[in-house]
Amino acid sequence: MKSQRGISISVVLMVLVIITVIVYAVAAQGIANLSFVDRSKENSLALYAAEAGLADSLVRYKKGCSDWRSGLGSADSPISLANGAYYHVKITDNQMGFADRTAPDGTIVPPGLCYFLGTGLYRKTGASSYRSVKTVGVMVKGAFLGRFPYALASGQSIEFNAGTDIYGNVKSSGNITFQAQCDVVSVRGQGNVFAGGYIDVGATLTMEPNQAMKARGDIFNAGKVKNTVPVPFDKSFDTLPFVNDLSSTQTSQTGQAGEVLPYPNRATLFSSIPAPVTHNETTVTGDFDLGNGGVHYFPNGANFTSSANLTGTGTIIVDNNNPMNFEMGLGSTNSYFPVNLIALEGNKTGPGSTINFKNSMFVRGLVYSYGSITSNANFRAQGSVISYKGGQVITGAHAEFSLTPIEVECPGFEAWLGDGSGTSRVTVLSWKRQ
Repeated sequence: MKSQRGISISVVLMVLVIITVIVYAVAAQGIANLSFVDRSKENSLALYAAEAGLADSLVRYKKGCSDWRSGLGSADSPISLANGAYYHVKITDNQMGFADRTAPDGTIVPPGLCYFLGTGLYRKTGASSYRSVKTVGVMVKGAFLGRFPYALASGQSIEFNAGTDIYGNVKSSGNITFQAQCDVVSVRGQGNVFAGGYIDVGATLTMEPNQAMKARGDIFNAGKVKNTVPVPFDKSFDTLPFVNDLSSTQTSQTGQAGEVLPYPNRATLFSSIPAPVTHNETTVTGDFDLGNGGVHYFPNGANFTSSANLTGTGTIIVDNNNPMNFEMGLGSTNSYFPVNLIALEGNKTGPGSTINFKNSMFVRGLVYSYGSITSNANFRAQGSVISYKGGQVITGAHAEFSLTPIEVECPGFEAWLGDGSGTSRVTVLSWKRQ
């Protein structure tokens, strides 16, 4: 009996040990499963945060918002969402590039494209470190270059009397003369020269093989044009003079032929938000703050003296065929100044309405004059330079013009430059979760 009791106790103990092991194993597995579920949830929150950041970035990019590159957080200061999720987005913008660029995650971004890298993070409340990090990369093509495809355009003539680099198309209703060495570089297939009159090539003009030079009249000294065959006496749509009959619609009307040269809708221009600030003075000295996208209206013209100092971003308008003169310099090679400069004809007749640059100018935006535009110093512009009825004379030091997005909102020109309403075409080439 004692022997049987001993065996029974041993069996019971063995069974208890087995049951205990099984219970512990099941509990451990349950804890592991809960941990897995918890980690899976954290990874999902981080991934969704990355994609939320990308969605916000792409919406602003598509609308053409002037601040589409900003407000996206950083590794040190990410954007906070609910439930412990955060994100930041880095943009590798190669839309206007001419060579590959490398994004922070090693992705190669070819010219003409833009790459968005969204990083999502998750950490528990009160924790000092992130438990989950996920990244998503999106490559896109398109954006908001606007619907007016010219870096320089004139309703009269254009004279290049200084060495000039042009990134984009050039067109004049009248003649174009190149009296100094110039280069015309294609930007996403836009690097042509069109004239409604003649073209006179007085110095070497270098173009790209797949781009065109056409004139409705003759082309003088065509042998100085490199890499393309000039086409004189062209009768195609390309060389039709601009339509500049004071129409604020982008589409040619019945009986019209040719592209419509931008002309602002004054009602929209002067009902902009924030409302335009009127300046009755004509001379500007000292500090002048444009604000954040402000519109500043000078009905009697404006002369920015050498002592003037502009800050902020926005639009400057002169009216009534009065001039806008810059004796001061603006911007630098490393920091183009974001501003739109607009000279209107208003209710006063005459050839006034000019924009004159007497010092070095590095501007990013729309430079637009109902009359003429002249530069006597280093003049570099990213955006579009347009003279409606007058001509353009580029003299002095080196000049450079690039067809780029108009980043500062330009009221009244929405038909050509976009209005931020989401009408831009954006093609997503890849969406890669990493």
